[in-house]
Amino acid sequence: GRVRARAARAARVRAAVSEPTTPDASVSAPAPRTTDQVFVDALAPGVSSVRCVCRERLKFEVEYGMQRGSTDNSYVVVGERATALLDLPDKSFAQAFADTIDCASLDFIVLGHLSPKRLDSLAAVLEARPADAPALEVWCSNPAAQVIYQALKPGTPASNEALTGAWKGEKGLRARLRTVRTGDSLDLGGRGLDFVTAPTPRWPDAVVTYDTASKFLFTSKLFSAHVATDAARPTDADASDGFEEYLADWRYFFDCMLAPMARPASAALDK
Repeated sequence: GRVRARAARAARVRAAVSEPTTPDASVSAPAPRTTDQVFVDALAPGVSSVRCVCRERLKFEVEYGMQRGSTDNSYVVVGERATALLDLPDKSFAQAFADTIDCASLDFIVLGHLSPKRLDSLAAVLEARPADAPALEVWCSNPAAQVIYQALKPGTPASNEALTGAWKGEKGLRARLRTVRTGDSLDLGGRGLDFVTAPTPRWPDAVVTYDTASKFLFTSKLFSAHVATDAARPTDADASDGFEEYLADWRYFFDCMLAPMARPASAALDK
């Protein structure tokens, strides 16, 4: 049974790489370039999603094989005393993202996952803040912090000029790093963010965040799919069949990205 299931998964992956896939009818045909489509939606009191939507296939890795576009999700969580931004989008959306959210209101950025391709978005957020704004605290795991440290070293292969220029302004540092471990929490006033590190071989920096007020669990990359969500229906709760709306997409992403490391992924979920 398991061998047959693995073979079926492998066949689906090979087909996604080598054969064109008919786009789902719920996803519009690519119009002009749509990487600058950013939508903000209220999810609960004090919690909003920021969706960076692209209906084109930006990349050709196997996990994009469903050809349903992609959405990079970030979240803004507002407490009585402070505001946190959870996660950053791909650099393709950097400027549109920074132009859409209120960067000046942010006190913290919490990174559930960080890769070099997201550093330009971090730089854009820092650049969009007033010159006299206090330093933004960036909370992330130690592996993610190492990505930032390397990016801030000029003249090295991993350096990022945009981030180096944005990190320090005329009046001093615009951002400071703080590494988080399982059990750490961040008090925003009237609500807390609790952190659990959830590393896997593919994403050693992953951090899961729990909002004590809304009871939302922000799961980083553990539950993902590449789908260009409908601007008029931002959540699957609005769909007629609810959870089933994106089940095939989640299963496909799991088969491509997490099935080869199922044990570490399961251990991360157990945490």
